[in-house]
Amino acid sequence: MVNASQNIQNNDYCSFNQGFWQWVLQTPLAMAIEDGSRKISYGELGATIGNLSALIQSRASANSSGQPSQFVAVLANHSAEVITGIVAAVVAGKAYLPLDPSQPEARLLAITESLQPGIIIADAANQQRAEALALAAHASGVVMAVLSVELPNGGDAQATAPFSPQQIEKHLPAYALTTSGTTGTPKIIVHSRASMMRSTGHYLADLNISQSDKIALALPCSYTPAVFCIFGALYSGATLCVFDIKAGSTTDLIRWIESSQVSLLYSTATLFRRVINTAECVEQLVSLRDIHVVGEPLFTSDVALYQQNFSQHFTVHNGLGTSETACLTRFQINAGTELTGSQVPVGRPYDDVSLRLIDESGADVAEGEPGELVVMCDNFAQGYWGQPKLSAEKFKPVPEQPGSVAYYTGDRAQMLADGNLLYLGRGDTQIKLNGQRIELAEIEATLVVHPSVSNAAVSFNPSLEPAQIIAFAATALTADELRKFLAQRLPHYMVPSHFVCMDALPLNASGKVDRKALSEWQFSPNMAESGAIETPASMLELRVLNCFRDVLKKDLHVNSNFFVEGGDSFKAIELALELENAISAPVNISVLIEAPTPKLLTQAIEGLLYQGHSGVIASLHNKKAVDDAPGKSPKAMICLPGLFGDAFSFRAVVDRFQDDMPIYAMEYPGFEKLGRPMETLEDVVQICFDEIQDVYPVGDIVLVCYSLGGVIGFELCRRLAEAGRPVDSLVLLDCYTPKSIKRKYLLDSVREPLKAIYKKVVGRQDEFNAVFSRHDHLNRILTKAVYKYKPQPQQLTKALLVIATAERSVTVDYQQWWHLIRGEFKTCRIACDHLGLITKQHAPQVCEEMIRHLPESLPEGASPEPA
Repeated sequence: MVNASQNIQNNDYCSFNQGFWQWVLQTPLAMAIEDGSRKISYGELGATIGNLSALIQSRASANSSGQPSQFVAVLANHSAEVITGIVAAVVAGKAYLPLDPSQPEARLLAITESLQPGIIIADAANQQRAEALALAAHASGVVMAVLSVELPNGGDAQATAPFSPQQIEKHLPAYALTTSGTTGTPKIIVHSRASMMRSTGHYLADLNISQSDKIALALPCSYTPAVFCIFGALYSGATLCVFDIKAGSTTDLIRWIESSQVSLLYSTATLFRRVINTAECVEQLVSLRDIHVVGEPLFTSDVALYQQNFSQHFTVHNGLGTSETACLTRFQINAGTELTGSQVPVGRPYDDVSLRLIDESGADVAEGEPGELVVMCDNFAQGYWGQPKLSAEKFKPVPEQPGSVAYYTGDRAQMLADGNLLYLGRGDTQIKLNGQRIELAEIEATLVVHPSVSNAAVSFNPSLEPAQIIAFAATALTADELRKFLAQRLPHYMVPSHFVCMDALPLNASGKVDRKALSEWQFSPNMAESGAIETPASMLELRVLNCFRDVLKKDLHVNSNFFVEGGDSFKAIELALELENAISAPVNISVLIEAPTPKLLTQAIEGLLYQGHSGVIASLHNKKAVDDAPGKSPKAMICLPGLFGDAFSFRAVVDRFQDDMPIYAMEYPGFEKLGRPMETLEDVVQICFDEIQDVYPVGDIVLVCYSLGGVIGFELCRRLAEAGRPVDSLVLLDCYTPKSIKRKYLLDSVREPLKAIYKKVVGRQDEFNAVFSRHDHLNRILTKAVYKYKPQPQQLTKALLVIATAERSVTVDYQQWWHLIRGEFKTCRIACDHLGLITKQHAPQVCEEMIRHLPESLPEGASPEPA
């Protein structure tokens, strides 16, 4: 097969189609894409792309000029589907426009109205949104046909012949990307076929990519490196491996690299830094042979750590590129690379690239001096779509080379004595933050759209840790109101961390905003934006607060603002994972922007977990996984906590089952909100019964009880049976009967050990004591109700008693359970104390015993793990 660099030299700009179809026909069973558990072969991918490409050509709508549109928008999550839509558009002779589903509707509409794609391809998750976008665009005269992309699900679809599009000229567009724009409107950058194959060819040549490679697609498809990864992999017969960096942590990425045996990774400098700092051992990254770093400055300290631990396994390429030019330079790093200074050079330009460094007058700078970087190359974007004035400012003819164009980047750089380029950052209001290019002027332009904002200025402070964007606004609005306003109109990474609201912005002598004065603003995290200090109101609020503390590494309070205190989009992902692990709370970045403090986020989480009910029963299962399961579980698990407990004390125990069946847990502190009597145990049981009937009115129930919750659960079995819903199984986790332990012990002696274990979970003593005292009154009411209760024997289908065998300060008699439970009754013992039974250390063994003794009561997916 002819390599891409030779194709470029031969002006063979259709080479991707030829190369891709050669692999489809010659190696149809080879893997083209790995997306989680899904594996799509070249034959399956070719069949899908062939059909979709033919459909694209037959359905393309005309643009406003009456000509068939050259563009196809792709609105899909980061998955095999977005790759399929992108490649199908290119194979059909069209240019693709990736639309990020996380961006606001108004921004997507502005992009589509400007570029006027004739087709929008969507995956199943975004189909309705695509139809709504097409309908909104139609009101502006843009006609888009909506197509769906659907890959075979483990089938044997094969392409029998290559799809043959019309002859594609090298100057025709291949793809369009968007970046932040200074006018409040996104800039659209269109690249030709020649430009696409040029950058892809350099990628292939730099890394000598072959069919044996597994190439990571971790960065978004709206990011330039995705072009090289997708077309480089499929041109070479390699496997493209999909990982959504927005949805996973650095640890998840490392584990995925190891399990997927990824060989090539394109990364931002921040991500590279986190990977080499987080990897627990060299063996986790042993499959890699190269990491290509772009988007942000790479530091010599990063290289030192790489050389110390990983250089014997893989190389690193540092480079410079822009959305307008794609790849420009490359700098290879290995064990023997020697560096000086704090920043790593971005390398030498490719042979087809010419660089100039100019001063403010446009003259070349002296040797070794910094200047604005100007780029000349035969194949890159020739301007910004629909913005001729801006295009003329940035893309200028080269007098000495008729027909050639130079791109004035606005970047500052310096040429070192060895011929390598050193990138020095932006020279205007455009910045790079976490690998994303951001025009501060676009944020300003969006802010002043609000009728209550008379003026705005936005600055970037790299000296803060981490570096942050600060917005200044002349307005009477609050910071939270401005944050929510921007979150509806801008991508999350463009929403400032800090907002300073004032009567008027400072002006300089010429009457312009005094940006120098604003840049010197001494911002303190303790300003009023963070709110007043108060203690947590509930155990849930305290747990949310500690997740904030763990991620931001600060001593915060319930009104501390996540973004003010240094949170960014990467830390937001970490916080979402912390909350998922701690309390099974499904929180995404959009929720966090709406509720950026522990207090507000707790209120939002309560709405999600309590699902609109009375606030006394929480959902602990993975709702999406359970709803999407092929065969939904016919049973639900209902959990009753013990004394001083809350719904989330079951988190470790139910983790094994959360993807397989609905799981709900009672939240006793919420009972007092109902204003209902709780003088007897029957009163408490009636509340539980009503809540169960509300959230799970039909279906079998597995009732799991802990400690004193066993007595409540036992009577609840009777109440459910009276209503025609006998409990499938009753699980008693070290549960006392009313007469098996003295009431005084429960009320007094157990208080201190319970405090000790909860403080390990929830943190500071003063905060814990405040929450604990609020719950203590209710615990006394529940304990009194239990001791007044006189249980009567009842017939149960199945029951299991799990006993904690460690020594305790009081003797517990479990024998009464054998007198009360009639039917199949099993017991097992676990070597731990009473409180340890529901901790992460011992919960897996509890689950194993439940599955072993009650196999018919639990989902098939939760079968015991092999020894």
